[in-house]
Amino acid sequence: MSDTSRTVLNAFTRKLANCRHTVSLKALMNYFDEGKFGYTYDVDDDEVITNEYVFADDIATLVSHIRTIFRRPRMFLKKENIVQNAAVATKMDIESTRETYRDPKIWKVTETSKEPEYVHSFVNEDNYAVYENRFICALIDKVFETVGKKLREVYATLDTLGQKVGEEGTVGFSSRDFLEFSENGEKMPKLIPAKSPIADMVASLAKSKKQLLAFKGRQLYVDCKKAGGFTLTNVRPTNVLIFDAEYNFCYNFYLHYLFREPVLAKEQQRYYNFVTVNFLRAMQNAGWKATDENPMIAVTNSFRLRFDPVHYEKGLFHAIVSLGDNDVIYLSVGAKGQEESAKYEFHVFSKEKADETEDFYNVNSYARKLAYSREHGITHAFIISQSGWTDEDNAACIDPAATDTQEKLMRLIKTCVMVAQGAKAIHSRFCPVCGSTLVSFDGADYSCQGCQTFFRIFGDENGEYVWLKRLARYERPYGDVDDVPEIQEENAIRVKLRARRKK
Repeated sequence: MSDTSRTVLNAFTRKLANCRHTVSLKALMNYFDEGKFGYTYDVDDDEVITNEYVFADDIATLVSHIRTIFRRPRMFLKKENIVQNAAVATKMDIESTRETYRDPKIWKVTETSKEPEYVHSFVNEDNYAVYENRFICALIDKVFETVGKKLREVYATLDTLGQKVGEEGTVGFSSRDFLEFSENGEKMPKLIPAKSPIADMVASLAKSKKQLLAFKGRQLYVDCKKAGGFTLTNVRPTNVLIFDAEYNFCYNFYLHYLFREPVLAKEQQRYYNFVTVNFLRAMQNAGWKATDENPMIAVTNSFRLRFDPVHYEKGLFHAIVSLGDNDVIYLSVGAKGQEESAKYEFHVFSKEKADETEDFYNVNSYARKLAYSREHGITHAFIISQSGWTDEDNAACIDPAATDTQEKLMRLIKTCVMVAQGAKAIHSRFCPVCGSTLVSFDGADYSCQGCQTFFRIFGDENGEYVWLKRLARYERPYGDVDDVPEIQEENAIRVKLRARRKK
């Protein structure tokens, strides 16, 4: 796997983790358009362009948890013994009473009585400087430094008017330079669009930095700093850091994000998530419209995606996308006015899973195996693989670093709804693909014994249609049926007729 592919999968998984268990399908689709999954691409490019938006999103999520901690921090009560006038003392316990009786200096003795003029008492003060809060404050310092460094790195990559308008090696320019540039080049110099991943990322980081700075002025931070320095090299996993949800998030951030690139799930799970969300987007890009009001996607603690079947409509068809076991995506399709009558399965294989599968020799061989050995009730089976090359119709090799992910997924989806105008009177007897008359009917669908095409005929007020549910693997014309006498005779007649038409 290339470094860019790994970066994209990691950022993709981190963004899903930041969705806080549930996120709407609409929001996920918007994340693509806004580059919030950590990458963008141009149709003219071969490789995606990664960005730091997910990093900014991670920091913003961390800041939200720290804010909750500052609102309800862990603390302990500091008890301080004092001596007060007996008339105003309010807090006494057995120990302070004993101290009062033992201290002769505070007693007032008169001719008629002996009573304390002052008493030993105590006051309680909130002490924020517990171990866990000192850890949080040290984390604030480190993250504040990291955010500042990241912003400086981003600023160094941005274009300036001095670079565009001014002469090379200078940082300034005159009004005459600007006007000449506008007249001879761009009428209005383009620096960066306001709605771009970089602009959103900078805005997010700047907001987080401002909030981190505000934390440094709070009493909790001041008390923790007075307690002395705190090193982040070896943080003890205390009960609070493990079992308190807010503190635990910060502790996990320290463990997995602060000093190394986090890997939140295995390669296969990250790739399956990437393909699944891109598959849902490919449905949208291919013209399918979700009929549900706003489907919700759940992200489990193990970073697996879960959602109820999503219903779509497009033209003559309706479809349902659902998830299956063993990293399979199902696409159930039905013709207009009919129930779902074709179920397609898409097997997702990362390089890791391919290496662990005994009978996975290469993408092409496994694609052929799926096509020939599909389970009962499955119309056709596809494979989506992370690497390699394929020329099989039921396979696609998708690299997260490449820009053709949507193009390849849309091709597979379109394969499931290939349709042509036809006539039931003819095509129920005459194969629309190869012209064979060896067509059988199972009560719902037709299959050609010549070319193995599996199809359905249906109609509406505008006409009748042939839905090609499955085509046989294509190698060469009639290569698989030369030994069938009936097919040989039909082919011979067809060749003669074509020869006559050319004369």
